[in-house]
Amino acid sequence: MSDAENPGLRQGYRALDTRIKKRRILFEGGEFLVAIGKAVSLVAVILSLIPLSLSLFLGYSFNMVLTPSMTPTLPVGSVAVTAPYLGQELPVGTIFGYEATGGERILHRVDSYQRSGDALQYIAKGDSNNTVDLVPVESSQIWGVGVNVLEGPLAFFVGSFSWDGNWAAQTWQAASAGDWGAFFALLPGISWGALFLIGFVVLFWWLLPSLLVSLGNRLVRSDEAERKRLDTEFSLRGYGDQNTAEEPEATI
Repeated sequence: MSDAENPGLRQGYRALDTRIKKRRILFEGGEFLVAIGKAVSLVAVILSLIPLSLSLFLGYSFNMVLTPSMTPTLPVGSVAVTAPYLGQELPVGTIFGYEATGGERILHRVDSYQRSGDALQYIAKGDSNNTVDLVPVESSQIWGVGVNVLEGPLAFFVGSFSWDGNWAAQTWQAASAGDWGAFFALLPGISWGALFLIGFVVLFWWLLPSLLVSLGNRLVRSDEAERKRLDTEFSLRGYGDQNTAEEPEATI
């Protein structure tokens, strides 16, 4: 059968073939982007779990510096990494973290110390503050000593997208003990960065792949219906075996 005998059917087959090729290119591009997203999200999750593991298993603490009281040692926006406090006596000049009476976590330096009976109390002061902290610090309030400072993109990532070890430990303990009231009360304490990371993983590991599969199946069914219509019309017009026509390649 020549194109002149049935130009409409020939054009229909060619249009279907062209459409399938364009879709294949688009889907391959989508699958490539999903693969890149999966790789990036996997690396991000692994990197975010490193601080969490150090917090949970070794007692290290990662703290975003939000105030200028310790500049220039701890610039605002940097992350201060502290080792666990094991009850040792802290020399003057040691940077340490303690929990104030109101629950605020503070990183300052030991300015001096005093004894109250058998208890040792530390007088803390921020490097850029003019006066010492008003309330002496008891050993029971100290949660970290010694500081390594992370700055730049690494500090932004650790400070924004890492899991807080204290929060994770408390949440895990509540879940393990079956204390669901405490568990759900702790959930709002998750950082926005951790939520973003979870959403990123869900997007590239579940949502986008599912959408691609669903859309691909719908388009395949649509193409099969169009091909069946063309084949039926081809046969009804008495042109013989429709396989002699130019048919599209296999669908995606």
